[in-house]
Amino acid sequence: MAAHDDVEKVARAIYEASIPKHGRNYVPFDELDSHGYEHAYDIATLQALAAIDAMQGDGWRDIASAPPEVKNGSDVLVLNDRGMFVAAFDKDWGDDGWWLVSDGRDHERPLRGSEPTHYRPLPPPPGEKP
Repeated sequence: MAAHDDVEKVARAIYEASIPKHGRNYVPFDELDSHGYEHAYDIATLQALAAIDAMQGDGWRDIASAPPEVKNGSDVLVLNDRGMFVAAFDKDWGDDGWWLVSDGRDHERPLRGSEPTHYRPLPPPPGEKP
């Protein structure tokens, strides 16, 4: 499993490689949060996790070691005592937040069963590269 610092290095490289530095709207990776671009930081981090997972085997990670970006509302694959689910963490659900799963009809419901023990980023759709 990659350390958080390694994930951030890969996320920085992905972001820097995909954004033209000479554009007038360019924001350096280290300044994304302070400029209101947290979503760009989160996307680059999730892409980094997916890229690292593709190189390191099965891709499952201990939920306790998850970087904060995993619990920002983005969909990830989680594993608990009832199986695997695509879920997103909602920090405003209940007292401490909880994982929500979609029912496929624009409704979300709380994940049933135990708290997830492992997670992994979702793979890209067929034909797309991470």
